[in-house]
Amino acid sequence: MQMKLFTSKNHEDFLTNLFNEYNSLFFRTAYKITQDKYLAEDALSEAFEKITRNIDRISNLEKEDVPPYCMKIVKNTAIDIIKKKQREDRAKYEIDIVSTYESFPEEKILEKIEIEDLIVCIRELGDLERHILSLRIVEENIFSQIGEKTKLSEEASKKRYQRLIKKLLAIYEKGVIEMERLKYAI
Repeated sequence: MQMKLFTSKNHEDFLTNLFNEYNSLFFRTAYKITQDKYLAEDALSEAFEKITRNIDRISNLEKEDVPPYCMKIVKNTAIDIIKKKQREDRAKYEIDIVSTYESFPEEKILEKIEIEDLIVCIRELGDLERHILSLRIVEENIFSQIGEKTKLSEEASKKRYQRLIKKLLAIYEKGVIEMERLKYAI
């Protein structure tokens, strides 16, 4: 069963004329609100869907009331799209924050290592590795920030950090084993 979009030819003509006459004005308005071409196009598309759904009510308005009424729909739709994008961005940021405090199993082991021993191990690392470690632990940056500061992607900085922690543990364990050997050699 196919649903009819318009109840009459008059409605179809009305909507076509509205689109042809005001499309660029509506787009500019949506763009001013969203500041993004694609979001403005989305807003315009959604607004025309809403106008189509309410075609009976809109087509019964006085001719001079139609453009302002439709403009209000476009503005509200653009604002809704911006709010939705902000919620999505906030959710992504919150996920980033959670991942900031998510600790890797190796980090828990590092917490038990004496600070002096840890400093000795850190001196064994390269400059970039020490920089990443400092950004993450000292400055408490999230991986996307580390990526920006080191010119790596977020995922690459996260992976580098994980490998760095494992390397740090390996350096520590190697030092402990050597200390044990020295103890038994004496």
